[in-house]
Amino acid sequence: MRPHSIFELLLLSFFWGSSFLLIQIGVAEFGPPALIFLRTMLAGLVLVLILIFRNEVRLLVHHWKNFLPLGLLDSTLPYLLSAYAALHIPSGTISVINAVTPLWGALVAWLWLGIHLTLTSAMGLLIGLLGITFLVWDRFELALSDSTFALIAAVCGPVCYALSACYAKKYLSGFSPFVNATGSSLTSGVLLLPLAWYWWPTEPVSATAWSAALVLAVLCSAVAYVLYYRLIQHIGPARAMTVSYLVPVVGLFWGWMLMDEHFTLRTLLGVLLIFSGLALANGLGNNLSFKRVKSARG
Repeated sequence: MRPHSIFELLLLSFFWGSSFLLIQIGVAEFGPPALIFLRTMLAGLVLVLILIFRNEVRLLVHHWKNFLPLGLLDSTLPYLLSAYAALHIPSGTISVINAVTPLWGALVAWLWLGIHLTLTSAMGLLIGLLGITFLVWDRFELALSDSTFALIAAVCGPVCYALSACYAKKYLSGFSPFVNATGSSLTSGVLLLPLAWYWWPTEPVSATAWSAALVLAVLCSAVAYVLYYRLIQHIGPARAMTVSYLVPVVGLFWGWMLMDEHFTLRTLLGVLLIFSGLALANGLGNNLSFKRVKSARG
């Protein structure tokens, strides 16, 4: 993997790792439909301005049907599921469940795109998952008794991400990351408009919740999805989804910074396992990771 892709992967993990905390702040006052509508629609409007500058709006208009499945699978469903889960279980637990995304991504990429894992990559994914377990297994175990439906919702989100990444790779690779990110966000905003209107909060929303929604829209959606679709194009969907392994590390950072959580030897071991697994899964230092299965045409 090239250095700029590594940087983009780390930056993306910071944005998405912070999003779970912001969702938990905003969803208590907005509710899931209104918060996610604001997140996706505002992100889409910001990205439209970029498309106007890049003279790519026509691509979005001419191919709008191509972005319907992307918006549904990549933004609408997983965002709503995460927001609902955040009402019942801690954001750190959701980020850990979300870390299973690379495993779902590898499975869907193999079944749909004909991309298989080498032994090195498979070992990397499993080592990264083991690192996640070391980090927060005690918290996850505690959360299992809180809400069954919330946990099911949190688990379904990564499946949607896996499907959307492979869809983008197969059908939208010809578009720029800006077009794909805009199409996903705007489509999701339109789909969520009726739900947001019906469930719009009746009580005044605090400045804190509005700030959380704005940061979610601009940084954790608009900027983050441009980075994400760039990574899908440059390193493939399965590798791009390994960003989910870094998300709990970001959650750990916020817990240390804002909640006075301690950094233990077990924490250090978990972080080392995650980065080691990430290095193996993404083939850092070699070119053996993800290989496309040869077709019958050779």
